[in-house]
Amino acid sequence: MRFATLELLRAAYGRYALGAFNVCNMEQIHGLFHGAAKAQAPIIVQFTRVIRNYADPAMLAAMLQAAEEIYPDVDFAVHLDHGDEASCSEAIRSGHYSSVMIDASHLLFEQNVQTTRQVVEKAHACGVAVEAELGLLKGIEDDMAVSAQEAILTDPAQAEEFVRRTGCDSLAVAIGTSHGAYKFSGKQRLHFDRLAEIQKRLPGFPLVLHGGSSVPVGKSSGSMQRVARWMFRPAAFRRTSLFVPLGSGLSK
Repeated sequence: MRFATLELLRAAYGRYALGAFNVCNMEQIHGLFHGAAKAQAPIIVQFTRVIRNYADPAMLAAMLQAAEEIYPDVDFAVHLDHGDEASCSEAIRSGHYSSVMIDASHLLFEQNVQTTRQVVEKAHACGVAVEAELGLLKGIEDDMAVSAQEAILTDPAQAEEFVRRTGCDSLAVAIGTSHGAYKFSGKQRLHFDRLAEIQKRLPGFPLVLHGGSSVPVGKSSGSMQRVARWMFRPAAFRRTSLFVPLGSGLSK
């Protein structure tokens, strides 16, 4: 059954992690929905703008409609991952997405705020939620200079200001994860203290962690025990698909 992304986030908050998975073809959609049905777990199905351009939005919409009929007991939402302004606008107009991500994290803070706010205004007018991003999703090594680490990690005070000024519905934060599979090695670690401070400043607000594909389960569970308030994203579903529980246990 299809739900709005915010409905699933509100149900999961403080109770369990909500997996969001990028899929590219029929086989991956079957695998994702089959796994969700077996686990009795809700999911967020994600498409990137690259996949939309490759497969055609109509094809993706048809495959999801078929999956909804084949797996009627799976609760899911549909999300545009790492969109720019153009792809977000297109997804909003399509009516097939209950949430979009505008990724302007590569811009300066004020430009990120302005770009995100513009997308939020368009999306909210159509009942679509918006995920934004603040910080850079690069791995953090212990031997990096403090100044280099600070330039990558999300600043808690800025996160609070960003959410207030943009009106976004969820925020992807950088605490040491990075995109792509098989990249979590060496002295790289997750900065749980940073995550806890952001959550403290944004109580009840959904936080998102990207780049979960190869984060060791022990490190993931550590953040669950400390701050059970976020959506976990294994980015490379074609290689790894894991649901990571939050809080004291899964309700589904």
